[in-house]
Amino acid sequence: MDTSRLTRLADTVKTFLLSKLSREALVFAFFVLLSSGFWLMQALNETNDLALEFNLQLENVPEGTVVTSELPTPIRILVRDKGTSLIRYAFRLRQRTLGVDFSEYDKGGSYAHVILPHSEVQKLVQPRLEASTRIVSISPDTLDYYYNRGVSNRIP
Repeated sequence: MDTSRLTRLADTVKTFLLSKLSREALVFAFFVLLSSGFWLMQALNETNDLALEFNLQLENVPEGTVVTSELPTPIRILVRDKGTSLIRYAFRLRQRTLGVDFSEYDKGGSYAHVILPHSEVQKLVQPRLEASTRIVSISPDTLDYYYNRGVSNRIP
């Protein structure tokens, strides 16, 4: 574009912005944005629920130990908190993997069935959440897996 066209365009925009109709539209738009901001602040201050999904992963599995059943994954956790915290969870918790330490539940036998009750799963999840967040439900509520030690073969 040449300078004369730019000058004419700038003059047209300037006259529009200085007109009475334009001022009224800008004032209206300003107050719509202001009221939307207040509405958003009020909505985020309310308590809401959010469902989070976590994948479980066994860690520190000793050599020669075969886990014969997998942990159920993903587990769904319903949390309750204010909207601002829930927005942080939605954006911050990208890596939603919970590590279950195998050695903590190892009974030392050659064959075992490990059951993680609701309270143990809650202990795994709670450090990942803020102090104000309350866990409403965990699904499935009990996690279990089987393992054995000894000779093993992988069958495709």
